[in-house]
Amino acid sequence: MGYRYAIVGTGRQGIASAYDFGVFGEADEIILIDISRCVAEKAAARINSLLGRQVARAEEADASDTAATAKILANVDAFISGVHFP
Repeated sequence: MGYRYAIVGTGRQGIASAYDFGVFGEADEIILIDISRCVAEKAAARINSLLGRQVARAEEADASDTAATAKILANVDAFISGVHFP
């Protein structure tokens, strides 16, 4: 049995973390969350290509909207924030 992971923020750190979850974390699913759906979709496609399997999917959410973000994270085993903080 694998795990469900999420990454909030799909820049360089987020993509690197997603890749590591896919390679070393026994991932069944990796949810890539970004304020821009387009950016999240590109990141998911990159991860799926690098891993050679369909494990990543995109979600759009603003990390400052805690209710929306929490809803997406409700059923994951672990998540990492790759969001920059001012």
